Amino acid sequence: MNILNELTVHQFVTRLLMMLVVTAFYGAWISLLATWLDDKRPQREGHLSLNPAANISYGGLAMAVLFSHGWIRPIRLSAASKASQMLRILLIILIGSAVALITIPILDILRPYIHQALSRTSGYYVLYSVQVIQEQMLGLVLISLVPLPGFLAGNLWRIILPKSDSKLIKFEPLCLSLMIIILILGWFPDTSQLLKMLHLI
Repeated sequence: MNILNELTVHQFVTRLLMMLVVTAFYGAWISLLATWLDDKRPQREGHLSLNPAANISYGGLAMAVLFSHGWIRPIRLSAASKASQMLRILLIILIGSAVALITIPILDILRPYIHQALSRTSGYYVLYSVQVIQEQMLGLVLISLVPLPGFLAGNLWRIILPKSDSKLIKFEPLCLSLMIIILILGWFPDTSQLLKMLHLI
């Protein structure tokens, strides 16, 4: 990944639009899962919506356009002081990430039907858009699993330090800025092989 890689207007617009789709799905899904597991905080903070604006992070959107690896607005879970609450946070992180990753092979299953249903020109663009969604979904999930404040797995600190919510929130901008630097410098691991493993075709 190199910031000097040239993006065509076509690639720029497609990555931008598809990241909005990914943002809407991922934010709403994680919030819905949290609600099912009796954590209403993401819903109270406005994440339970298919409107991309509810979950958009402009820094994460920019990185997704440039590097196909971005993130959404921080989803904060309720602090955990009991074993059941700790388990809830773990389940939200693990199940949420697993289901998001499953969308990659599911989209592969839909590819032949998309190809048959659309004309050659429109079909090509939609199939390319599907590919972009798959790349961005993988990048989003992997970054969300970084155990730092601002990312989904950063909620693990709400298990370790259940009374430090305000301090964790203060660290979010620093951690997000650090991720921007990592991506720009090309220090984030190459995910192409993992993406190949998730593909069905």
